[in-house]
Amino acid sequence: MNVFDPNTHIKTVTVVGVGGTGAQVACILGRADHDMQRNRRHTPQIVLIDPDTVEEKNIGRQLFSPSVLGIPKAKVVGQMLNMALGLDVRRMWMVLIQSSTSTATAVTWLCPA
Repeated sequence: MNVFDPNTHIKTVTVVGVGGTGAQVACILGRADHDMQRNRRHTPQIVLIDPDTVEEKNIGRQLFSPSVLGIPKAKVVGQMLNMALGLDVRRMWMVLIQSSTSTATAVTWLCPA
């Protein structure tokens, strides 16, 4: 009988939209990832995707502070997870940027070492 084992089958977890709800989900995933690493378990790669940057209206309603205004939300949340939980700095997060021709271009940031 085949049994689904998430430790070997789940390679990547992607969160699309890291505003109010998405940022909370990303934090929960980050804490789960941290606990799995501590228990020497397989940890999936976490990918965060959001086309928005932090705006003034996000302050107070979401996990952002005035010091990150204008920075892509996915980049901010990814850095917060890496710094707060000591996740693998090679984790990546992605931001979708609309070009002038309305085509989405994926830009990937890697956490600095």
